[in-house]
Amino acid sequence: MLTILAGFARARMPDGGTFIIATEVIPATGPPKGDAGDAAYGKSRRGTRAATVRLSVTDSRPALDEAATASLFEPYGRAAGSTGIDLAASHGIVAGFGGSLHAVASSGTGSAQGLALAIDLPAIAREDDLPPAGDHPRGGSESILLVDGEDAARGHVAGVLRQLGYSVQDASTAGDALALADDYFADPVDLLITDVSLPDLTGPELVERLLLDRPHLDVLYISSGPMARPRRRRSWSAAKVLREPFEADELAGRVRDVLDARAGRLVGPTN
Repeated sequence: MLTILAGFARARMPDGGTFIIATEVIPATGPPKGDAGDAAYGKSRRGTRAATVRLSVTDSRPALDEAATASLFEPYGRAAGSTGIDLAASHGIVAGFGGSLHAVASSGTGSAQGLALAIDLPAIAREDDLPPAGDHPRGGSESILLVDGEDAARGHVAGVLRQLGYSVQDASTAGDALALADDYFADPVDLLITDVSLPDLTGPELVERLLLDRPHLDVLYISSGPMARPRRRRSWSAAKVLREPFEADELAGRVRDVLDARAGRLVGPTN
């Protein structure tokens, strides 16, 4: 990824120039969902905020105009120095990890005031984000499908779950989630965690489609407000709704509770 960005900068400076690579951690700040400022990138809806890690590259050529910037990550875009599909592919790869590749205001001075491209990724959960030992089982090895249209929030929740030992596949839309669930080579899904509101379908609509072939699929909804009862849900319980905002320990405990209940049903009563 860095090689692609460096190659783009070099192509913009055929006669030489200044090239700067910088990293920074952008602290997670801002109010919960519904308050002012929620639209800014990296301000997670979750009770535990997800900091953002930024890698930026800056060259000393003049910044691009608005039209060129808008087409920067399109295949064969018209931006000077952009060739082929390298930047477009990089943009897709970063998005697949729950991040963003975009142009930002240059922070350079003097000869380094040019075009700056930044890769923003949600920070991986730290140990102090996780529940204290003994409060809840620390996790497991089950397979979880996580669906959330907000990149920073999805990346943070996925990071917490992975650090707890779970195998996590994540998607930003219901369509992507259905494709992952139908992948022949993917692990069977033990638990679906989905936001109630998705870009293409609602969470309950996604659940209805998955239940057609997976009648025993367990679901944990993420919701910031009241939920209408799904039309075809085989069962409905407040224990399967995680209300926002929530902390990492509440997420860990609720996931473990749902999976343990599932294991009990699969084993059945003992004599």
